[in-house]
Amino acid sequence: MSNEGKPYPTTMAQTRDFKETVAARVKSDPAFAQALLDEALTLFIGGDSDTAKLILRDLANAGCGLESLESIQNVEQAAKLKALREAIAVGRASGPDIEAAEVFDRLEVRLLAMAQNRE
Repeated sequence: MSNEGKPYPTTMAQTRDFKETVAARVKSDPAFAQALLDEALTLFIGGDSDTAKLILRDLANAGCGLESLESIQNVEQAAKLKALREAIAVGRASGPDIEAAEVFDRLEVRLLAMAQNRE
């Protein structure tokens, strides 16, 4: 990271208190650790690898190795799967089943009518 051509510093040293705060939060809040990981990936994809590396360093310093990150992702995936299953159950309980072919046939009739009204 270079400050060339910039009138202000682009980096700032982290204080011990900040590092400890991040480490404690990562250890106690898997969603926070996942959010940091998501942000690092977004930054890498966006081309800001320097900032992404800093975030990954914070995760590593917090003792969040690859195994920990994997378990965080597994917990998050399990939560999403549970929510999806609950949504499916709510949908199934909302009324009688309708065959997909019937739904698509009705949709096709409506779309054709809309297209004819535009002409």
